[in-house]
Amino acid sequence: MRSKCKVLGKIAPISSLSEIPVWNFDGSSTGQAHGADSEILLKPVSFYPNPFLKYPNILVLCACYEGGDLNKPSLTNFRHDAIEIFNNESVQEQQPWFGIEQEYTLFDVS
Repeated sequence: MRSKCKVLGKIAPISSLSEIPVWNFDGSSTGQAHGADSEILLKPVSFYPNPFLKYPNILVLCACYEGGDLNKPSLTNFRHDAIEIFNNESVQEQQPWFGIEQEYTLFDVS
């Protein structure tokens, strides 16, 4: 499981994605990039109220991009491919069904 946290100093409520900056992390530590070109950009795509930390905190869903380039989706950025497919005119009137499955294994090593 991966989580990247960022604390912003803004206290006022966020009202649009444009108010949330793109940030980055070293993708070699998670196997998402090679050590020579390991910057992964986190581009905000949606945000929600944080049910754990409460107001004014938010949770931000991000898409990953490689090499500091917002035009180069990471190998694990399947959201990018899905958006291209669903925005294609030939499928605009279709009502696709799809499922998303995520599996997690957590170990207590203490």
